[in-house]
Amino acid sequence: MTDTPVETERGLVYGPSGKRLDVHRPARASGVSGAAPTVLLWHGIGPDERDVLEPLARTAAALGLLVLVPDWRSDAADGGRAHLLESLAFVRKEAGGLGGDGESFVLAGWSAGAGAALEVALRPESVEGWRPRAVVGLAGRYDVPARTTRTAPLTTQA
Repeated sequence: MTDTPVETERGLVYGPSGKRLDVHRPARASGVSGAAPTVLLWHGIGPDERDVLEPLARTAAALGLLVLVPDWRSDAADGGRAHLLESLAFVRKEAGGLGGDGESFVLAGWSAGAGAALEVALRPESVEGWRPRAVVGLAGRYDVPARTTRTAPLTTQA
């Protein structure tokens, strides 16, 4: 299998907070057509570290995925909750215009982002009843409160 060329769009503002995200997608000239499967990928506890996940995001985009990686601030007063939820709302609204699927997509996270992603799936009421198509958690702790819901995923009754 050959990898698809990737294009990256850096620094899109995704919500009222003014935080930014990067978009990694198959290059339009690559011949890939239709809506790409979409992934929203949250970084870990380090503030504004979307760049840390760029190698993973570009690798996934080379396989045909639209991958959006937002900055968020774990040191914000709410632990980053507003930023994470703003990025989720942005992807749901704007992914179609970026070449992906905005309603049915994978929510993924690294470290603190992993627990935040899992809690969205376990508590869809926190995001107006929406659930991701799937959740991917990398190196996450599920015994500590998630940034999105302030509940530890291991204590949630699904």
